Amino acid sequence: MKQLFFYNSFLKASFNTFANNKEVKNMKAAKFLFHPILIYLVIFFLECIPVRAPEVQNELPKEGDNFKSPDSFSVYYYTNNGKYNYTSAECYFELGNPPFSATYEQGGIKTISTQIAAKIPLMGSMCGEKVVAKIEKKEMSFDKKYLTTNYLLDNFSVFSHIFFYMLLAFSILLHFKNDSKNYLYTVAACFVGGGVLELIQHYFIEGRTATFDDLAMNTLGSIIAIIVFWTLTQYNTSFRDKVL
Repeated sequence: MKQLFFYNSFLKASFNTFANNKEVKNMKAAKFLFHPILIYLVIFFLECIPVRAPEVQNELPKEGDNFKSPDSFSVYYYTNNGKYNYTSAECYFELGNPPFSATYEQGGIKTISTQIAAKIPLMGSMCGEKVVAKIEKKEMSFDKKYLTTNYLLDNFSVFSHIFFYMLLAFSILLHFKNDSKNYLYTVAACFVGGGVLELIQHYFIEGRTATFDDLAMNTLGSIIAIIVFWTLTQYNTSFRDKVL
């Protein structure tokens, strides 16, 4: 009976030790994966993905082409030796055009030189009282439509900036939780870190540019994280006991 008692005690102690070691290892792994430097490296990788600029063609568009010049965001439809501008993104898509990320071969926008584009007379608007043409909608496969760098940048840029800088800010707050100025350090780190990446994009990454909008979204993400962190530490006892 004594042997059985000691054996059970040994098994229980071994299990508790194993469980505690496993919990410690899990905590260390979580702390490593949620480290500010690692999260910043992930952001660095995502923000520095190059975007290949479309090749500029030194020729007139063909009848029915959508085209633009490299130094302008305006998109035109070419017909009858003239151009008709799309007044908005909604106008462009209402007429059955593919996503902006589509290549010219997929029915997307052709990029022509600024000099040639300037010589084409502006005849009117595509979405005025008289619609010039109804564009034939071209079907695209899921991967070519949605799994492209341009599509993701066009549609998820704002969300991704806010989300990832929320993660970064929350990580900084957890790692500097005992510092009285951790909120100030967090905003400053996110602002400076985001600014550095914007400059790297602008000067070294093909097809990427620096924008104040991105910097504003980064800062907004960090502020949201601070509000959430402060709220949790003030009103959630379980969270406060674990992190403080």
